[in-house]
Amino acid sequence: MTEKEKMEAGLWYDANNDQELIDQRLVCQDLCFELNQLKPSDKKRNEIIEKILGYFQRILFC
Repeated sequence: MTEKEKMEAGLWYDANNDQELIDQRLVCQDLCFELNQLKPSDKKRNEIIEKILGYFQRILFC
């Protein structure tokens, strides 16, 4: 069982011992950096949030 499979199954895993998890973490770090450089009104924010989370849900505040 790979470390990613262990993670997805909710088991203990070593995130530093699986190249796929290391690569995914680096992609996410780059996306977070890009997100933090954008203005709140920039339409690209939603795209980046969706890439990071895998979905985007707009929350409306009343």
